[in-house]
Amino acid sequence: MRDRTSRIRGRLPQAIEEPVIAKVEADAFPVIWLAFSSDTLSPLQINDLINRVVKPRLQTVTGVADVRIYGERKYAMRVWLDAERMAAYRLTPQDVEDAIRRSNLELPAGRIESQQREFSVTSQTDLIKAGQFGDITIRNVNGFPIKIRDVAKVEEGAADDRSRVRLNGKASISAGVIRQATANPLELSKGVREMMPRLQQDLPGDVTIDVANDNSVFIDKSIKSVFQTIVEAVVLVALVIFVFLRTFRASIIPIVTIPVSLIGTFAMMALAGFTINTLTLLALVLAIGLVVDDAIVMLENIFRHIEEGLDPFSAAIKGAKEIGFAIVAMSLTLAA
Repeated sequence: MRDRTSRIRGRLPQAIEEPVIAKVEADAFPVIWLAFSSDTLSPLQINDLINRVVKPRLQTVTGVADVRIYGERKYAMRVWLDAERMAAYRLTPQDVEDAIRRSNLELPAGRIESQQREFSVTSQTDLIKAGQFGDITIRNVNGFPIKIRDVAKVEEGAADDRSRVRLNGKASISAGVIRQATANPLELSKGVREMMPRLQQDLPGDVTIDVANDNSVFIDKSIKSVFQTIVEAVVLVALVIFVFLRTFRASIIPIVTIPVSLIGTFAMMALAGFTINTLTLLALVLAIGLVVDDAIVMLENIFRHIEEGLDPFSAAIKGAKEIGFAIVAMSLTLAA
């Protein structure tokens, strides 16, 4: 994809942003989303609090790989040019940009060394407020300086406001917590939720923290659904066998068969490197029916020989020989 995109890059307009081609993996999506909002603080101030306070604290939770901010509002100085004034002074946006670059320089000024540490020294600009940027001189015309405030409005704002996050209609800044590849999403979500009260103490009183989305809730419900399905399958199979074969001992066999089969399945999953996720849980739910079918067929065939007069041990040997290969072949076919 990168090679083919680079081949046609020359045909695309020069002003467009460079195409981004990246591999998207399931682990790259946040497990839990936190939304931060306030009635008094601006989005810029909330964004600053998230970067300075929230993000470092969340990264200490076990299993966290990264914390991404959505609807981010990075602090910037925005210069809104007036086209008519620019034309009157015969200025271009490039002239304004060059003037800002000349005045807003940060240069290395050496270093400070000691026996234990070394510090880099940088000479920073003194341009901090909007008025200071407005006083920057673009050029001199006949001895009169043309300043940025003469052709533009300068104000503090967000570097990029093309994306917005709202929770229940309220403007918010969201933080998405991404797990490590080997981390348990349930434990990660639990750790983040336990961290929330401590985060609330470190933030201003009117800043609220809400859980916008938590994928671990769906995973937890899926796991509970699997166990519920197992219990229902065991009860129904035991009931059906008891009703039709009229023996309690025969009903115990599938009750033992299903858990033993699942234990073996989990062991093979661990050896193969599979994790418990939505797909593997769905596969377990489907496989329970296959396990139950095999157990019922084998049990019914053995019970038929017992009714014909064979002792239980001989009936088990003969019944297994008759259909054992067919059941194994059927199971292998379905597994493949």
